[in-house]
Amino acid sequence: MRQNRLLCLGLDHHSSSVALREQPLCTLDSLGRVFAPPQPSDPIREYALLSTCNRFELYAAVDGRASVRDGERALYDLLAATSERPADELAVMPFTRRTDIDVMRHLAAVAAGLHSQVLGEAQILGQVATAYQDAVAAGSVGPLLDATMLAALHTGKRVRRETTIGNRPASISSVAVALAQRSPGGLSGKRVAVIGLGEMGRLLLKALAGRHVAAINLVNRTPEKAATLAPADCVVYSLSQLEDALTAVDVAFCATGSDGFILTAPQVERLQVRRNQRPLTLIDIALPRDVDPAAGRTPGIRLYTLDELHAELDDAVAARRREVPRALAIIDEEVAAFEDRLLELAMRPVVADFRRQAERIRREQLARTMHFLGDEVDEEVAAQFEHLSRSLVNRLLHAPTNRLRAAAGEAEAEAYAATIRELFEI
Repeated sequence: MRQNRLLCLGLDHHSSSVALREQPLCTLDSLGRVFAPPQPSDPIREYALLSTCNRFELYAAVDGRASVRDGERALYDLLAATSERPADELAVMPFTRRTDIDVMRHLAAVAAGLHSQVLGEAQILGQVATAYQDAVAAGSVGPLLDATMLAALHTGKRVRRETTIGNRPASISSVAVALAQRSPGGLSGKRVAVIGLGEMGRLLLKALAGRHVAAINLVNRTPEKAATLAPADCVVYSLSQLEDALTAVDVAFCATGSDGFILTAPQVERLQVRRNQRPLTLIDIALPRDVDPAAGRTPGIRLYTLDELHAELDDAVAARRREVPRALAIIDEEVAAFEDRLLELAMRPVVADFRRQAERIRREQLARTMHFLGDEVDEEVAAQFEHLSRSLVNRLLHAPTNRLRAAAGEAEAEAYAATIRELFEI
């Protein structure tokens, strides 16, 4: 009853810097191109990818006959092929490695927001759901990862429902706005720019609502798109008009999906001359970064990056931390239930093979009987023979298959499975 094993390799904001996390390693599509078609000798049987601003995690189910080391080596080889980096270089990166039940425990905690840069933030649950849906659509998940990711999502939802860990807003975007609010004079009456209107940019607009800002300049690569999302009192600029958009503002939130800096140090120096050195707060929540770190040395500029946001969390985090013990208790309950589920999954191939063997024998014997009876059997009688043979097999298999399923969580499970395979030559 040997079952596939779970593995996870991950980078997150606890183990790695923004500079490392913003280097793309792979996508689900690139993994599929390298992995397809899978070979029978490949240790990797299933895989899924969770890639966000703050984490890169590759989940896999590997052949139970392979060692953990062989499975990890296969994952490094897969990453090396998709990222064009040598496996040896990847091996020295600060990946965290998890195996078996710890993989589900970790993913459940991630889905619940316990490992987020902002404790309890709600976005991650949707991101895990999207990672699962993408992997299903790509055909890269099988029974083990499917059960793991669904169990983690269920756990995350339970934590949201049964604790108050997500009641007070504390997403990256809301923390960025709270940070700006704590600057001298707050945000009331200030002019603000939001650069980039992807998911984070739209969340910033929501977080700014009710802050009584004087005006909002929206900057986007495609101003037509920005115009459809802009509140009535916003002014829309294209990315080529970035310096114009920033000339009169007090705070700018940078959240584009650009591959490189949209604001270099020379640009910011030139901008500050145009602004007569008036103070400007730049809050860069993009990954890869939007603002050259050297720009923070320009007079009048205060630059905040993703790596600094965790130190600037608002009071909601303290309340969320008090909910962590309750969340962990829920995770413990779900992990225990998942362990039982794993045993059931391990028994499932035995039950399936048992029934498949019985069905093969039924078909063979029915075919022999029908051949012996010849052409004299009409369709109605043939249908009765079909029904009778199925009923007999199902009745005979009902008790043993139910007993096998029930035994999945018992110490005798291995012995039951071995006995069935030996007796029926499965």
